[in-house]
Amino acid sequence: LPFVYRVPSEWSGQHNAEYFGMNEYFLFDNQADSGNNSHLMVVEYDRKGGDGSTASVTFKYTLDGHSPVFGDCDMCPSGNILGCYWPEYVYPADGVGPTYDAQVLEVTRDGDSSEVAWEMTVTGESCSDKGGCDRTENGWSIYSAERFYDAPLVWNFTCSNVDDVLDASFSTVNTFKSMSTQPGSWSLVTRKSSEHVASGDFSFEPHWRSTTVPIELDVDAKDHALTLTVTNRWGETVSKDVDCDSS
Repeated sequence: LPFVYRVPSEWSGQHNAEYFGMNEYFLFDNQADSGNNSHLMVVEYDRKGGDGSTASVTFKYTLDGHSPVFGDCDMCPSGNILGCYWPEYVYPADGVGPTYDAQVLEVTRDGDSSEVAWEMTVTGESCSDKGGCDRTENGWSIYSAERFYDAPLVWNFTCSNVDDVLDASFSTVNTFKSMSTQPGSWSLVTRKSSEHVASGDFSFEPHWRSTTVPIELDVDAKDHALTLTVTNRWGETVSKDVDCDSS
């Protein structure tokens, strides 16, 4: 069925608006009572003060159906966007809308060419009415969905010789999103003998934004085949083999 906008705003009846740093707010745009398909949406707010402040929709992904209430939209460390909702109406397999009661999905943040990277659908009683079956009070629903990891994520270890000092760094995020900084620690040991090379403390950036941790190493160290271990405040650890060439 064609959907026609009847509301003047870019979003309407939005739910679960959440700040993710970098002036970005992620929200689920229900489209309220309009009947239009709901959206996963990112809004960038440029706070200049007074009439100079602006808000711009920088990402919008249109879902298969319309959800009059609730829904969720979050940022993942990969840059993908995680969302969930349940449509007001479901349809037969050969119908014009969603066949599931609820959906959790992760989409790439590529503008008009965004694709579904992962999804899970929950299907209840089948619908045989091509005009749609109302699931407002009968069917499965998902209020919110969150992503968690068993251990911190670590990537992008780099190492270079600058003025006889080995400048190294790595990127990391914690196991789940947090609105505040969280303490973490790192250590480097040799892979062959587990000899201590260096260690330190750092803070995971809030809002699941990437944290870059700088490291200075001894250029005269004989063994630069290393193992990097990152630990968060709850003792959850990840280890990754890395190499640091002194040449």
